[in-house]
Amino acid sequence: MDMLKLLIAAVTTIGLIVPLPSYAAEVEGNCDDAKTRVVRFLKDAHTGKSMSEEKWLTEEARRAPVFAGFGGLNALVKQSTARAKKYGGLGPITVRSTNRVGEGCEVSAEVKFLTNHKDPTNPAVAANEDMVWTFQMSLQRGLWKIAR
Repeated sequence: MDMLKLLIAAVTTIGLIVPLPSYAAEVEGNCDDAKTRVVRFLKDAHTGKSMSEEKWLTEEARRAPVFAGFGGLNALVKQSTARAKKYGGLGPITVRSTNRVGEGCEVSAEVKFLTNHKDPTNPAVAANEDMVWTFQMSLQRGLWKIAR
C-alpha cells in the first residue's frame, strides 16, 4: 500500500512539474503551424502533387456536397495545376492574414504565378482578382486540417 501511495505521489509531482500537453495548449498561439500547412497545401495543389484527402481535410469538409460535387481534392489539384502552367508556373505564396477563430485558425494566403494572370482585356471581374484563398483550419489529432 505504501508503494502505491509513493507511486501516486510521484506521478502527481511529475504532473505538476512537467505539465502534460493539452488540446488547449496546442491551439494557443499564433497559428504558425496552420499557416505552414496552408502554404504547403497551396504549393502541392498548384504543382500537381497527389494529396490524400484524409491528411488534408476534416471529415466534414470531405463530405460537403459542394466539395464532392466539384470532384474532390483530385479535381482541385488538376484545376490549380493547369492554372499554374497556363501562367508560367507557381510563383510566391504569401500569407496575408491569420486570425484565431474559436479553437481554430482562419488563414488567408495569396498565390502568384510567374506571369501575371490578370487580363485587362477580359471584362470578367474574376479574371482580374488576386488569387486569395481563405481557409478555416481545425486541429485534429495534432495536425491542422482544412475545415472549409
